[in-house]
Amino acid sequence: MREKKIKVRRVMLKTHQVIGYTTLLAMIAQGIIGEKLYNGNYELYETHKTMGNLINIGYFTSRIVFVCSVLLTLYLEVLQLQF
Repeated sequence: MREKKIKVRRVMLKTHQVIGYTTLLAMIAQGIIGEKLYNGNYELYETHKTMGNLINIGYFTSRIVFVCSVLLTLYLEVLQLQF
C-alpha cells in the first residue's frame, strides 16, 4: 500500500512540476510579447491573448493536480487507518 501511494504521489508531483514549469515559460514569453505590444507591434495582440488563456489553463490545471494529490493522499491515509 505504501509503495503504491508513493508511486501515485510521484506521478502527480512530476505532472504538477511539468505543468508549472511550462506555465512559467509561457509567462515569460507573454511578458516578452507584451513588451513588443507596448512598443507598438500590434500584430502580436492575438498571440498575446492566446498565451494569456493558455497560462490560465496551465496554472489552474497545475493547482487542480496539486489539490487532487493532497486529497488522494489523505484518502489513502484514511483507508490505511481503517484496515
